[in-house]
Amino acid sequence: MGVTSVNVPLGVVMLALLVAVTGLFLLFVVVLQTSALLETRRHLAELRDYRELADQAEVSRFTELQTFLEAQLSTQTDLITDALNRTLIRLDQLEARLGDTVKVAPDRG
Repeated sequence: MGVTSVNVPLGVVMLALLVAVTGLFLLFVVVLQTSALLETRRHLAELRDYRELADQAEVSRFTELQTFLEAQLSTQTDLITDALNRTLIRLDQLEARLGDTVKVAPDRG
């Protein structure tokens, strides 16, 4: 095993090292960009899932609100109907008493 010597100008050696370092740097940049892209995709998928959950929760809240409002409206309708019926009964009673009073009043005069 002999030692071989090569006579190469220093500029060519430095150029070869520069090309090798540049190649490694470009490889590093490609790997870094790929990992960032994969990370971004993962985050987007996660955000999409969270958005779907939020939309489902919002629909659920709206459904619950609608049910609550329908129940309250039904209760208010029942209360108003009851109050109207009581008012009409009271009005009929007052009308009857007024009629009795008017019938009795000419007899007094």
